[in-house]
Amino acid sequence: MVNVPSCTYMIPDEKFCKMEKMFSGLESPVLIISTRVGKGMYSIGEAICEHLKDSGLSDNDFVHSVIEDCVSDAILREDVTRYRFIVTRIPWLLYLIYKTPFVYMRKYIREILFENSGLGKLSELIAEVHPRVIFCVSHRSAFWVSNFKRKNGGNFKIWGLLGEYGKNYGWKYVFWKQIDAFFSPVSRLEVGFKIAPHVSFRQIELPCKKEFTELAKYAGKINEVLVAGGYWGHANVFNVIFGLKQLADWRNKLIIHVVAGDNENVLKMLRTRFSEKENVFIYSALPSLANLMKRCGVVVTKPGISSILEAHAAGRKIFLMKGLPVAEDHNARYAIRNFGAEWYSETAFLRWLYSREALSR
Repeated sequence: MVNVPSCTYMIPDEKFCKMEKMFSGLESPVLIISTRVGKGMYSIGEAICEHLKDSGLSDNDFVHSVIEDCVSDAILREDVTRYRFIVTRIPWLLYLIYKTPFVYMRKYIREILFENSGLGKLSELIAEVHPRVIFCVSHRSAFWVSNFKRKNGGNFKIWGLLGEYGKNYGWKYVFWKQIDAFFSPVSRLEVGFKIAPHVSFRQIELPCKKEFTELAKYAGKINEVLVAGGYWGHANVFNVIFGLKQLADWRNKLIIHVVAGDNENVLKMLRTRFSEKENVFIYSALPSLANLMKRCGVVVTKPGISSILEAHAAGRKIFLMKGLPVAEDHNARYAIRNFGAEWYSETAFLRWLYSREALSR
């Protein structure tokens, strides 16, 4: 049996349990299952792997996979393909989904009433790894892993991690009887639903990969700007770039790095509009933003979880453009309160730029 380590040994002035302490004494193997949706949860999963190494586990003691590789094509179409269509084409619909979580409830009830298949690959992965703990990073992976254990049993514990700074009704509709521990960056009251009494709850700091915490040693250039619209590519980058480009033309100093993600339409439009501008550099999806962030002293991004975590860990100034409804609204409010972030506007950006130039003189 694997027990969640107690936090009674925390030093008195610590607000959260540090993740390294949560892993102290953890029995292996550990299976981390995140998701590729938006890639933010995957980045957190990679950071967890680094923390596991710091706690003394070797590469053979844990495996990181994604739920998309563990489910059938039918589940993939329902969970990912449809969701991406909504995010990129009709994002306003997310207000309805998040505020009236019929989609989550319907899926939950369907799995209870009908013996649906589609978890054969997950079964094979569990049989291969023989995990003592499955760490689910995102409600999507927690739903399917807890559903698998409900149907098939298993000698492993399930830990869940909330990867955003606010309510997520997807977490309400998972199979909580099968979940043993829940980790959250916000308090029990702020998660927005009642957590079952048997579940060990711990408030933690969300982890970030070391390549970004190491960047805090480098200030970055105040005249180089990183604009990132998320892994799926958000069209809001256009409004930001037009504004920055006007500032760049006026000041003749600003260098703009734009990451379009894997959105081919956004990438094509950016290259059509800005390819001949010497001070605008356009990139498709990158495995990491660390190299660009090392150059840039400021990051303009939508409030995706990995984007704000990484920019904050790197010590970069954060300006926020409008992100996805509800979930990223929570993230934005948290970043403004705790990370010194601001909503992007040309006025706010210029105010920051002038203040940094004055300090550098």
